[in-house]
Amino acid sequence: MRKQTKVWTTKDKRKIRICDMADQYLTNTIKMLERNAKVLTQLILKQFYNAENFLYREMALLSIENEILFIEENGIGPERLTPLYKNLCNDAIRRNLQY
Repeated sequence: MRKQTKVWTTKDKRKIRICDMADQYLTNTIKMLERNAKVLTQLILKQFYNAENFLYREMALLSIENEILFIEENGIGPERLTPLYKNLCNDAIRRNLQY
């Protein structure tokens, strides 16, 4: 069985195979996903903090507080932004790239 080639879609909608990405483009893509994951984590936490102000029931508050704790400890990983994150990282490792 042949391994399926993973394809990245650029912001201008061009398709490029991960294995064909230039080294710099590959590392920049990984770094961009990691930055975006950090920004998303902060946005989600801000929304949860705002939601806390409108909740009055004990179970609802407890639920939000648990979510906040989980996200504060773990964050939103880049793999949640795209399932291709691991493929990008694996290809960078294969090429011995630092990212």
